Amino acid sequence: MATVPGFGSHGLKPVVVGVSRSEASKAGVAWAAEEAVLRHLPLRLVHALEWPPGAEPHPHAAHPQRTWSAHFRAGDEMVVREAANPIRERHPHLEVDAPTADGPRARVLVQQGAEAALLVVGAKPNVVEQLFVVSPLGVTLTAHAGCPVAVVGPPQQASDDQQQLIVVGVDGSANSRVHDGERRSE
Repeated sequence: MATVPGFGSHGLKPVVVGVSRSEASKAGVAWAAEEAVLRHLPLRLVHALEWPPGAEPHPHAAHPQRTWSAHFRAGDEMVVREAANPIRERHPHLEVDAPTADGPRARVLVQQGAEAALLVVGAKPNVVEQLFVVSPLGVTLTAHAGCPVAVVGPPQQASDDQQQLIVVGVDGSANSRVHDGERRSE
């Protein structure tokens, strides 16, 4: 599926979330859906099809890999359908788009960020370590997405004596500044 510029009711930029088969992705999708509802924005679930070397994403009819490529694409399209169906059931009035895009996930998500209000990816439980030490995806997205990025970990139950940590990155850009009318008393 191709993405449609100006997707969403009245041309609103969507909340975009990267989708995969991982548990971390499920947490990101659920959080992104809630955020889209709160912001009154459409939701776009995107899965990157990373083709193996030598595979033909768009083979000609006579090409011997045609059947394999069709099954590969169908399997990946199923990933976004399986992510979208529960969201559509839980939020029937939420506008949901669920495309796949050919290419490495970092490139696909950076491209999607150019037309998004917010880009969301799921993260493993230790989000700080994954974002800054282990995950080149998290670093790439926060540096190049062109919109705010949320890296969402799985929900955790906190005890009364346990504090929750929220990490916010600020770079001085217009996106990270608080407008005077929105400033809270300090």
